[in-house]
Amino acid sequence: MENKPHIAIAPHAQTRVVLMHAKAIQTMAQFYTDIQVGLQIPAYFGRNLDALEETLADLMWIEEPHTLLIIYRSALLLKTLPNERESLLLVLKACNNPALDILFL
Repeated sequence: MENKPHIAIAPHAQTRVVLMHAKAIQTMAQFYTDIQVGLQIPAYFGRNLDALEETLADLMWIEEPHTLLIIYRSALLLKTLPNERESLLLVLKACNNPALDILFL
């Protein structure tokens, strides 16, 4: 299954909404590709957890003042890679950027 993050702009709310379908994300490489597309992360993104943590804390390239990242069917995220899943979830849940909300559905 190919995962193409859906991006929508809520102009009145000044919010970028990014929807990622976790069922299609089976590897960290897929996750990094999808989040890079969804959040329009610049090409210099390091594609590792440290770079992800720094990127989520920044997001200065996004025009909208608020971003909502929705990870749909999050229980299926990296289902066959429990160690990677746990590490990724720690980084996502620790994100403390007031301009970013991450919602796990």
